[in-house]
Amino acid sequence: MAVVFGRCVRMLVLLSVVVLLVLAVGVDVCDGAWIEPTILGPDDRIAYIRPRKTGSTSLVSFFRQAGWCENHCVPGLGVCAECLYTWDCSRCPELMTTYKQCGECSHLMLPLLRSRFSNVQRALIDRKGYGNGRMYTVMLLRDPVDRLLSFFFFVRAACPYRGSEELAQEAQKKLIPLPWLINSPEDLQAAICDGDFETFLKLTPVHNEMADLLVGISYFDPNITSQQCDNALMRLEEMAVVLLNEEMEDGLHMLKATLIRPPEAPPPPRVPESQLFQQHVRASRSDPLRDAIRANATLVHMLKQYNHCDERLYARAVQIFHEAKQRLLG
Repeated sequence: MAVVFGRCVRMLVLLSVVVLLVLAVGVDVCDGAWIEPTILGPDDRIAYIRPRKTGSTSLVSFFRQAGWCENHCVPGLGVCAECLYTWDCSRCPELMTTYKQCGECSHLMLPLLRSRFSNVQRALIDRKGYGNGRMYTVMLLRDPVDRLLSFFFFVRAACPYRGSEELAQEAQKKLIPLPWLINSPEDLQAAICDGDFETFLKLTPVHNEMADLLVGISYFDPNITSQQCDNALMRLEEMAVVLLNEEMEDGLHMLKATLIRPPEAPPPPRVPESQLFQQHVRASRSDPLRDAIRANATLVHMLKQYNHCDERLYARAVQIFHEAKQRLLG
C-alpha cells in the first residue's frame, strides 16, 4: 500500500467507453500540479503521458536505469500497458515471454488513463486481488516552437530514402523515420522535402499535440477549440509530475525525489549518477534550413499561432515546474 505524504482525494470520474456508455466510478486521484514526495507501493503505477518530440528518450532511459519496470501488466490477468511503470517487477513473470493487449498510451487522454486503460485500470478501480494501487501521471513538455521544428526536421531527414526497397531498408538501419514521411499525404510530403515550412504549417496535423493528448483529440483533427484548450490546462493541473525538456537534468532529480522507491524494493541497477540524470539528445542532421526558419519572424509567429493552446499549456507547465523546483531543490 502506498504511503502518501501529500493529500489524496476520492473523486468521482466519468468513464467513457468506446460504445459511448458512461458510468460513474470512484477512483483514487492524488493532488496534481506536482505532488508532495510519495513512497510508491507494489500496486502503484506511474503512467507516462508521452507527446512526440519532447525528449522521451531521456525519461524512458531514466526509468529503466533507476530500476522501474516498464510495460507492466496486471498480476494474474496476463495483460500489459505501454508507458506503465512500477518497482515490483517480480509480480508479472509472464511479461518475460509475452505481451498481450498492450495499450498505446501516447494517444489516450487523462480520463482514459484512469478508466479505459485496458484491464490495468479496471483492476486499479475494482481492486480485485490488486491491493490499493494508485496511478501517478507524469508528463514531459517542450517549448512548442522547438517541438515542431524538431518534428519537421526529424521527418525531413527521411526525404532522400523514398523510392525503393533498398533505400527503405537503409533508412531502417539508420533509424530514420521513413514511415512518418511516406504515410503522410503527398502535398505534405512535398512541403517537407521541398523545405516549404509555411505550407507544412498549413497542412500538418501535429499542432497542439501536447494539449491534444490531454483531452483525447484525434491526431488527425488538429483544430482544438477554446473550451478543449481550457480543459487541457485543467488536466495538466492533475498531473503528479510535470517535466520540461529544457530542464531535463533538474527534472529527473526532482522526479526521483518525488516518486520514491521504498526500502523493500529490489535495488536498482548500479548506474553512475552522471549517467542516470543524463539528457539524451539525438544528433541533429545538418540542415541550413533550420537556422533560416528560426530567423524568420513571420514563420515563427505563424507556428505560435497554430500552436496557441500548446503555448498556453507550456507556459503553465513552466510555472508548475519552477514552483516545484524551488520546493524540492531550493
